[in-house]
Amino acid sequence: SYDATTLSNVSHIVTHTYNANAPQQLRQLAEKSRKPLWVSEYGDGDRTGLQLAYRIRDDIAEMRAQAWIYWQVADGGGWGLISNRLNGQDTSYRVSRKFYTLAQFSRFIHPGCRIIDVNDDDSLASFDPARKQIIIVTVNDRFAAHTTTFTLAGIAKSSDIAKAYRTSAEENCAEISPVKIEGGKFIAQLPAESV
Repeated sequence: SYDATTLSNVSHIVTHTYNANAPQQLRQLAEKSRKPLWVSEYGDGDRTGLQLAYRIRDDIAEMRAQAWIYWQVADGGGWGLISNRLNGQDTSYRVSRKFYTLAQFSRFIHPGCRIIDVNDDDSLASFDPARKQIIIVTVNDRFAAHTTTFTLAGIAKSSDIAKAYRTSAEENCAEISPVKIEGGKFIAQLPAESV
């Protein structure tokens, strides 16, 4: 509803995404006004990190957020990436599974990467032009293992294997066995509740 003069003085469109907040309309507004779209705050009490993973995936893949910021790095009750009671007396802390879930995105999808549309509501894909790499982050919030096949149609490959990293109940953004690429496809084996 801003007039053109007011909108010209806005440098960024910034939102919080606790409940997705009309992602298509925000994306259209950002594109129409040529303003960067940021998510400046998100947080949840889900200790598994799976809710966090889907929020990142949806905000970047669907809304095309150019920056994504978690609300509370240190906190208790499942909210923090680093768990601490924050009572002023207890200095102990624990790096949570959420920290490693966020790392599945932030360690591999760098500034300058281009988001690629994929036909999978569980995955976020990007292309890193500086490294000439495709990065795919896939989430399995099911209580059972899940298999996903990725087709790399039209992409020149320089290797027959892809590096793989996983966060699960037993792994913290850990490098796992490489995945074979055959016939322009690879199969990702996703344990229950993993990224």
